[in-house]
Amino acid sequence: MTLHIDGEDVVVDELLVLAQGDLQASLTLYQAKNYRQSIFFLQQTVEKTFKALAKYTRLTDDVRSLNHTPLKVIKDSAAKSKDYLKTVITYAETDETLDYILKSQNIIQAIESGKIDAVVDTSMTELMQKSKNHDLSAESLQTLLSEISLRYNWCENALKQLKAGQLSPRTRKQIEYEFQLATIIDVGKHDLEEGKAELFNDFAWTEVVLDNPQIYKNDIMVVILIDIALFIAENLAIITSSHVTKTRYSDDKVNFHPEEYYTEERPIVKIIPDLQTYAQVSIDYTRQSYEMNKSILGAGL
Repeated sequence: MTLHIDGEDVVVDELLVLAQGDLQASLTLYQAKNYRQSIFFLQQTVEKTFKALAKYTRLTDDVRSLNHTPLKVIKDSAAKSKDYLKTVITYAETDETLDYILKSQNIIQAIESGKIDAVVDTSMTELMQKSKNHDLSAESLQTLLSEISLRYNWCENALKQLKAGQLSPRTRKQIEYEFQLATIIDVGKHDLEEGKAELFNDFAWTEVVLDNPQIYKNDIMVVILIDIALFIAENLAIITSSHVTKTRYSDDKVNFHPEEYYTEERPIVKIIPDLQTYAQVSIDYTRQSYEMNKSILGAGL
């Protein structure tokens, strides 16, 4: 599966430039101990990075519609993919092509076991709700940071394996899952007959790619980089989204004043440097994968 560049490169490029500028502002304001504004510009960094990823990976065609709620696109895409795959399963009994796909791909097992419902209907609801909370507890923040760290370490390890030309079975399985998920999200935009052939071809091509990591190193690297960039952006959005309003406006009705609230003792303020570090990783990996994918498409690979 190779991602498509749809002729609007300037949108992705501009969003990443703006995201980098916002992150620099956040860093400067943090050094000046203006934590309120530092968090605001950090949220803006995450929002623009997420929109660049959503545009680049075709999770959405109109990034402006996301406003300050970039996580909505993840929920919508997951729901559409679930519905599409359930349709595929229904037709698989009488279609040899679809039956082959279902039997050979591990992602479908989650659909058949009912786990996909839990992922979409439960986890995504919790994800959206969590992002609406004004401020997460210190424990919740540390949990999210730990999850980001684990995924980041997996990514770095996978890249090292890839450079060595040998993927471990566990790494291969995870990368295969990411390839399949990206394909399903893309193909799921078509009706069953239109998307069936593409789904089959892309899944079969994935096996060829992962069987030959030295030949298709760049293709695999693009998927790994997108995976970690999107994972970081998702979790940073959970942490920062609710602060886009709170950092800017006082509320006399509840005696809330941002300059008094965002102090050094506040849990989110304590982890600003960590959030900034991961925000930079997300920007860098988004840009790197984007440029690599354009090179792959330009070379006709």
